[in-house]
Amino acid sequence: MSNELITNFIEEYKSIEKQWSEKETKGDDFNVFDFMHSVFGITETKHSKIVAYFLNPSANHGLGTLFLNSFLKKIEIDFDEDAKYDWVITAEDNNADIVIKATNPQKISIVIENKSNEAKDQANQLYRYWYDHIYTFHNNDLDKAENKQISRLVYLSGFSEKSYTELSLEKPENISLDYQKLDETKGFITNWSYVTELRDWLTECANKLEENSWFKFFIKNYIQFWEKQSLKNKFYMENLNNYLKENNNKEDWETLNKSLADINNLKGEWLSLFSDKLGRINYNTSKFYFDHDYAKRNLDFRWTLGKGKNWNDICIIYEPLVGLQIWKKDFYTHKNNYNDQFEHIFSTDFDYLDNTDNYAMVLKDNIKFETEEEAAWEIANNSEILITKISAILEKYTYNEDVIDLFQKISNEVK
Repeated sequence: MSNELITNFIEEYKSIEKQWSEKETKGDDFNVFDFMHSVFGITETKHSKIVAYFLNPSANHGLGTLFLNSFLKKIEIDFDEDAKYDWVITAEDNNADIVIKATNPQKISIVIENKSNEAKDQANQLYRYWYDHIYTFHNNDLDKAENKQISRLVYLSGFSEKSYTELSLEKPENISLDYQKLDETKGFITNWSYVTELRDWLTECANKLEENSWFKFFIKNYIQFWEKQSLKNKFYMENLNNYLKENNNKEDWETLNKSLADINNLKGEWLSLFSDKLGRINYNTSKFYFDHDYAKRNLDFRWTLGKGKNWNDICIIYEPLVGLQIWKKDFYTHKNNYNDQFEHIFSTDFDYLDNTDNYAMVLKDNIKFETEEEAAWEIANNSEILITKISAILEKYTYNEDVIDLFQKISNEVK
């Protein structure tokens, strides 16, 4: 690999970044999302929470089902607009970006896979979300899980309007179901993009608000933010395209692609080594057992009471982009029943999450990262610091008889 080639490419990329930054400073009016993105960084996780906020009828925007009903109509879900549904909207739920569910007066389940960062699809990704949040939700009824009027997967891309890959529709090995691949012909998989369908949906909702409404301004800012992201992407692609055509040959192009593949492989190795270290923290020394990421993404590490138990059982879970938390599948309707017990046992180090997520507690001094790339770098260069912090919490709580009793009680009572 030519070090000079890589160095020149990086310098060219930095130059393009500088050109765009100068172009931005000459732009239009202040945009709250541009500001937030420049100061804090609006990651994929944050975009999921923003979209879930719009959709949530109970959110403090005070607009009830305005956004949700409009969204359901656009994806052609069969529902009664005048009926009172028990909607639950969650973000970052068991690796699914956004989940919309109702059990009464009818069962409806929708999963939104947010690709705002234009990340590549993971193998079996959409199948897993469909299985975890739609098929099991409909009590393993395949007809209902394929019925586009009550079940839907929405693939939400950023600015490229790309579609999902065939690989993401295939069944993972660990799921024992005689249904090898999601059937696209049933119509329960829908493609959306932030710069087309999501823009049109938000615009339609904004047009129903008073002209001087603060929330109308908020919505328009979000739409404009994505329009600018689309322009930025085109600017970068055009400049990179010109650079590669003018300054490199086919051999250089192949070298650059190989370097990117090597970087991705290295990132995978770092995460795998980190998983091995986490697995040794309390191996066979407590009643909790370590497992990691059945989705083969190595970004989901958990400690569950009892070896070989159900993946969806209550657990202490570490996800680098979310942090260290206590989680159980479909726990959002039950967790408040155990609030006092959680507070009594964990309040020194954890905060209770009084929301509709399946996470019950979150570490106060949380250990999380904004992007997968940042997580991989910190894991590679500061893994001992991370392991020490996580180990201290695990050793404190996985040996605690009160924790063991509470987790066992929840496992027995919440199915």
